[in-house]
Amino acid sequence: EQLIKAEVLAVEERLAQIPLLLEAVQKMVNSGISADDIVVILPDESFKETVQLYDKLNNFNFAMGSDYNKTKAYKQLESIYKHWQVFSDESQFLLKKYEIKVEEVNKINLTDKQNVEQFFVILEALNLAKKRPEVLENMTQFKQVFSTDLMTIKSWMFLWLKKLSQLTLDDVRGGKVTVMGALETRGVSFKGVVVLDFNDGIVPSIPAKDNFLNSSLRTFAKLPTKNDRAALQKQLYKRILEQAETSTIIYSKSNNKAPASYLYELGLGIGKDKVANMELLYNEPSMIVEIEDPIMKHFDATAITWSATRLKTFLTCKRKYYYNYVLNLKAKEEEELNEGLFLHKLLEHLFKEKTFFESKEEMKSNIHRLLDQLLETNNPKIAYSKLLWKAKFEKFIDAQIYHFKAGWRVAAKEEQIIGSIGGINFKGVVDRIDQDTTGTFVFDYKSGSITEANRTKNLEKLTDFQMSIYSELLKDKFKDLKLAFIEIFDGKTTEITALEEKTELLYEIVGELKSMREVVAERCEDVSKCQYCDYTLLCGRGVYL
Repeated sequence: EQLIKAEVLAVEERLAQIPLLLEAVQKMVNSGISADDIVVILPDESFKETVQLYDKLNNFNFAMGSDYNKTKAYKQLESIYKHWQVFSDESQFLLKKYEIKVEEVNKINLTDKQNVEQFFVILEALNLAKKRPEVLENMTQFKQVFSTDLMTIKSWMFLWLKKLSQLTLDDVRGGKVTVMGALETRGVSFKGVVVLDFNDGIVPSIPAKDNFLNSSLRTFAKLPTKNDRAALQKQLYKRILEQAETSTIIYSKSNNKAPASYLYELGLGIGKDKVANMELLYNEPSMIVEIEDPIMKHFDATAITWSATRLKTFLTCKRKYYYNYVLNLKAKEEEELNEGLFLHKLLEHLFKEKTFFESKEEMKSNIHRLLDQLLETNNPKIAYSKLLWKAKFEKFIDAQIYHFKAGWRVAAKEEQIIGSIGGINFKGVVDRIDQDTTGTFVFDYKSGSITEANRTKNLEKLTDFQMSIYSELLKDKFKDLKLAFIEIFDGKTTEITALEEKTELLYEIVGELKSMREVVAERCEDVSKCQYCDYTLLCGRGVYL
């Protein structure tokens, strides 16, 4: 019996096996073994994706190939089938993600029965990813098998996806070190062998289907038992390790895993613990190019029409202002419903129909009706939000009925205003203007906190001058002007505090803006503001912290 020359290594985490694998292969090559004579054995073949991820130099040749169901072409077909199942917002988003025209997919008739040729003609019209030769071969076989059948396109897609899910693609990257599953090693020999995942439950690997029948039934039916399969695999490992000049066996201890008991049968024992050099995986030079703070030259604040949002961005973070307003880099539109924008739209519609309400029941009924009209969807998340909003609007309705009984009436909603403050042009959209016989109220709806907008301390840190801008632009138009926030879900109406001081500060800022000729677009000092910013990646903030 030949002696097995193998080093057994244990690591704490499964991923830590990969640096040891790379070191073991390098060591074998340095000892004079050709890369073509080295094999990496994966008892759990699903681990190939992780190994492939870190094979940056394409040194490995994966004999088991790669799964076609991981390719973009397969994902495109899968996303179309999922969309036909549910027709949801999420499924539409998935189609867009895979560059599929939603309108074209929705045009397809799902009830008519087609033959197999018609099915592939319809798929061709969608201009999906280019087909590989292996797919074309499978398509020919598929057409032959189902040449006389008629089915709906959903049924055809189901069968075609099942066929493609079993397809593997050859590894053609040209790596010299072979990567194999345990069963693929029969009949071959290598001078250098590295085995990963040598843990109980993985070595030997028994398919789940073998648990369906017990060993006595399998013996009676003359089928291989679990013991037969285990013995076969053990023999394969023993043979390839005996024929190798040098071997390395690696296992992980993560999640309380134990080394394979077969190690003792091979006379190797549990080996020694090894700390992996993780720099082999992650020691990549940063791809982020450090740039100096951009400079906005020839800055002229008087040539710009400012809004409260634009001014707030400028005062909060010059870099964000630069990306948004100078480079015009707009954030990706959110697929999720924006609560604040929707509630503003709802209240605009509410007061278009009536300028005031006399009864709580009438106002409540109108709000519920508008919620159902403006959000016609079967999405469970939206349905839940509607129920939540209906309950939360109770306090708002009570407060507004009290307000209208005092004689106030809605005079304008979503009113666009424009004017000059200190020589700089400003514009805005006022949520609501109410009037009675004595004066005017300007309201700003808030679905969140008003703490920052209505701060009374540390005014030098104030960045939200919305109410001061409204006050200055409307003071000549209305007498006895008052400004307040309406907290939609609490129903509270809170008048703006320290308006004079805030307006004075606004004029100081306007003066500074007018004197600026160039602005350095530096990043804000308060890193907490970066958490929800759309430009964190451009800045090297957020996930990099």
